[in-house]
Amino acid sequence: MSTFELSIHTLENRETFGAGEKVEGEVHVRPNKTVTCNKLTLTLQRKGHGSGPADVVDIQTLELFSGELTAGEDHRFSYAIEIPAHGPCSYDGTVMKLDWFLVARADIPWKLDPKTSHRIQVEPSPSSTADWVASVLNTQESLQGGYVDPHWSLSLLGYGLGYSGFTLCLGFAGYSLLTYGWTWTFQLTLAVVFLGVGVIQSWSAFRHKIAERSLGAVELEFPPMLCPGDTLNVLLRTVPKRSVTVTGVSASIKAEEMMIITHNNQGNNAVEHTALSLDLDLEEGECKRYQEGEDIAFVFAATLPGDAPFSFSTRDLHLKWNLLLTLQASDLPTWTEEATLYVVPPAARDSILSQAA
Repeated sequence: MSTFELSIHTLENRETFGAGEKVEGEVHVRPNKTVTCNKLTLTLQRKGHGSGPADVVDIQTLELFSGELTAGEDHRFSYAIEIPAHGPCSYDGTVMKLDWFLVARADIPWKLDPKTSHRIQVEPSPSSTADWVASVLNTQESLQGGYVDPHWSLSLLGYGLGYSGFTLCLGFAGYSLLTYGWTWTFQLTLAVVFLGVGVIQSWSAFRHKIAERSLGAVELEFPPMLCPGDTLNVLLRTVPKRSVTVTGVSASIKAEEMMIITHNNQGNNAVEHTALSLDLDLEEGECKRYQEGEDIAFVFAATLPGDAPFSFSTRDLHLKWNLLLTLQASDLPTWTEEATLYVVPPAARDSILSQAA
């Protein structure tokens, strides 16, 4: 038979709290026999779990009592513990979940410590979310998009491989000529392979530079902050520097869950899942041939679901919204750009906009 009846109660039986808010209530203890309690504690705990080991963080611990607990009596201990202002909010996803718990534990000598937990729901605080989003946006050079070569790493790789291939080709040829005379078929074949790879990568890099020169600077306009239920409007505009035929455009948004799993002495790996994906409708603009200097403009729109999850980020858990756009033109590589969106409570957006004004 259990030595303790241990339970956690919140004031007015509340289950939902905002980030930065105090959780108040009582811990009830009814021992079946008189015992000495070294200490009775209450801990606010955040638990991230899903695909991999749970990430448990004890936010704050209160010591509520130390002394003798009389058998058969109801002992009640009040508490008030504050949820961090930065949250994050509770989340129930596919590859990751983020839960908040109140955990009570009694330290009883020579006994297994009685323990119980009570889950609470934490919603994003408008003020804390506003501060977080504002700090992120302030680090960006602009809230607008722009032409960004999405293959800059391939460009660098292409230039490097092209130069390396050419150098290796000459090196193999020179070494073979000095060592084997004209019997250097195998070495020359290797040199040609290296050179071929370098030329292909270099051409890929140059094609993207050609695309930029042909399409011009592609400008994007979109609101970086949205609320569930809002309509997202995106404007993609450019003025080509030569005649181009636009064959296709598309825009989509997606919410990505990402959980960082840490393995002992084996590094980290990320588990990702698309929680929500939504294609934007093309409202204005058409795919056709555009002359040099003629405005190219496309307007996209989509409405976020009313239950769209809010953006958040912790050490190991992230919920990020991304906007992805593509523009295809004949004889040119596909132009793409990915931008970050922030889905926030209405009060958080209003707070940021009022500060900016």
